[in-house]
Amino acid sequence: MEMITVYEVEGCWTQEREVNPTLCRLCGTKLEKVPEKGHYNSKYWSLKQNDGLDLFCCPNGCSTKKADKAFKKYYELKPFLTEESTSYNIVLDYTKIFYGWLSPRGELHPVGFQEHNYYATEVLNKSERELEVKGWAKLSKNSCFSISKEGFTKKQKDFIFDYMIAHNYDVSCLYEDEDEDEDEYIINFKEKI
Repeated sequence: MEMITVYEVEGCWTQEREVNPTLCRLCGTKLEKVPEKGHYNSKYWSLKQNDGLDLFCCPNGCSTKKADKAFKKYYELKPFLTEESTSYNIVLDYTKIFYGWLSPRGELHPVGFQEHNYYATEVLNKSERELEVKGWAKLSKNSCFSISKEGFTKKQKDFIFDYMIAHNYDVSCLYEDEDEDEDEYIINFKEKI
């Protein structure tokens, strides 16, 4: 018999427990026991090997592939997350972040010191210049830089505001008028006096 290792719906073999139940890695819902018949994961009961373990899966039907992707992202970001973060509730700890790419939608992609180019080319499959032209901003320890013709988006400014508050930087520079003739936009971070 061929061993099947990828289940369609997020789940695992485990014991039923009320305290610290097993949760879906994608949505955080408590996994429910799969009936031996009539469920799309019922066919996997034939793989049962350990006494006392039952097959559980996400009642919301979250896919294993999406859960694997969420878990991978969680582990990549783990050095930059709050202690309470989980794969289904990622919360960045801005005080742990000093470098990164900021998408036009305000999504941060943290990187290490001098890793902007590596992340752009190896992870996002773009050159630094391509990202910058498409409105991505480069976050560095003391500034945030953009060459987009429109300057920073509202969502980027919202992120930068929260980031500056977390680092105790003076946010007054965010309210200065941007010169529309600029070829680049820079927000320099300064400690509050």
